Amino acid sequence: MIAEPSNASRASAAPWVFPTLVGLAGVALVVFGWLIPLQFKSLPVSILAEAGRGSTGLDDVARDRLDAGRPGPARILADAAVAVKLPEAERLVERVGRYLETNPDLAVWGEANPYLTNALTTTGVVTAPSEQVGIVRQILPTRARSELRSFLGRSRNATVQSLLATSELETWKQFLPVFSSGGAPLEATILLTALLVQSDEFGSGAARELRALAEKTVQTGQAAELELFFLDVLSLGRRYDWSQLAAITRDAGSLESIAKIRHLHQVAPEEIRTIVAAVLVSRRPDAVADYVMRYGPLGSEAVAYAMHHGTGSLDLLLRQQLPPDGEMVLPPPTGESALSRVAIDPLVRFALSNHTMAVAAKFGAYLVGGFLLFLVAERLTALHRLELSARFTVLARAVGATVACLFLVVINEPFLAFGSSASGYELRLVVPVLGSASLDTMNESSNALPIDVATMVSISFFFMLQVLVYLICLFKLKEIERHDVPEDVKLRMAENEDNLFDSGLYVGIAGTSAALVLQVLGVIQANLLAAYSSNLFGIMCVALIKIRHVRPFKNRLLLRIARAREAATARVG
Repeated sequence: MIAEPSNASRASAAPWVFPTLVGLAGVALVVFGWLIPLQFKSLPVSILAEAGRGSTGLDDVARDRLDAGRPGPARILADAAVAVKLPEAERLVERVGRYLETNPDLAVWGEANPYLTNALTTTGVVTAPSEQVGIVRQILPTRARSELRSFLGRSRNATVQSLLATSELETWKQFLPVFSSGGAPLEATILLTALLVQSDEFGSGAARELRALAEKTVQTGQAAELELFFLDVLSLGRRYDWSQLAAITRDAGSLESIAKIRHLHQVAPEEIRTIVAAVLVSRRPDAVADYVMRYGPLGSEAVAYAMHHGTGSLDLLLRQQLPPDGEMVLPPPTGESALSRVAIDPLVRFALSNHTMAVAAKFGAYLVGGFLLFLVAERLTALHRLELSARFTVLARAVGATVACLFLVVINEPFLAFGSSASGYELRLVVPVLGSASLDTMNESSNALPIDVATMVSISFFFMLQVLVYLICLFKLKEIERHDVPEDVKLRMAENEDNLFDSGLYVGIAGTSAALVLQVLGVIQANLLAAYSSNLFGIMCVALIKIRHVRPFKNRLLLRIARAREAATARVG
């Protein structure tokens, strides 16, 4: 026969029921907030995949190019489909090949272009449809250059005339002058650039820069700056046909973007098919180049992952300009697309479609969960037995919840606390013709403000941590004051807690030391402002505790002891 539990056992078990339930509720809320895929310094791959659901696929964009009579860009997109392991990649490559065989007249230039038809009566180099030859090689023969020079000479475009005028200069450093025996590459590059301008194949920003640069070169006779851009055009023109090169430059907002795309061919040759395809699909070469240059190999991998999932995914990636967070694994090209296997997570859809509400839900779950866990800590440490004012109790719980929320935010952001940013690519000039000569043109500089989000979060965390230490010290003072013991004993107890009242300084030094060690080891981003703020807040906390609270408390105890002794002396007397 099983004995029923006694009333004493029920009473002993009852105090643990409330903290257990509250603790479980707090943990559940924290887990709920953690599962919401929302971050400020990175982009969760689940969000990236969900953004592409139902959007236009890479194969659809390639087929649209074929329908428009542009097999050149379609060929790039088909190669990218193979690189990102789309199930339709092989069929797309076959479709492009059949189109080129059926339309061999479009294989040379990549599209039917009226300017090329009027400028060149004969094709410079005849190739098989399956073989792609760069546009520079097509216009490099003497007859092709002569016809193109005669056609552009009749242009009324001032930029075209300024570019043609630079062929008379002798101040070229990386090229041989046009009039020399080895001047054909320079003349072909000048004519190609002028033809792109005449065909309106530069973005408005890049066209304005090029016009100012060409006019400056003609006026001063110094061709060094223009020569750098010609090297970019020559490098790209050796790789792509007319339609492909025009698709790259058509939406470029600056000449620097074209230089970055050229540079990516040197530093990321394995990923360049996907990068150029992203330029063609998004029609945002500036955003694509900036993203890959900023995040390096990680950026290239993210672009490939987004290209696999569709244009919606790529648009989100370029709009956010954030590094991906999570494992980006592309499936084998056979079988279902990865998009069809991504689980339809309600939280992912919620975070993608309702960003503001998702932020509120995430932080609300962290704050309430931290508040409940702080209540459990109060019960376990017996702080609830202290008779404190309601205002002070609410303040202490709010600070505890805020510290927990900031801690969860920091550890939930891998690019905020751990290894802040991926290493990008530095922009360097590699001369495509002369080979051995190279020149550093610029180093990519960060446009981040001196105090960024990571710094603000770190400073806020150290500050709230010191506020928590401050409240703990106040708890201890009130606990000592509530003891029913003589005043001299309270004074000795307060003196015995000097180490606790100095704990703010210890915590501050520990935070600074830990931050510096992690920075040296490369675990977190180097930031001295955030590291030394911990020490500064520790000094301020200890000064406030000892000057504002401990010293007056001891003075009150000393006065009470003195009055008690006077009273005792008077009674004895």
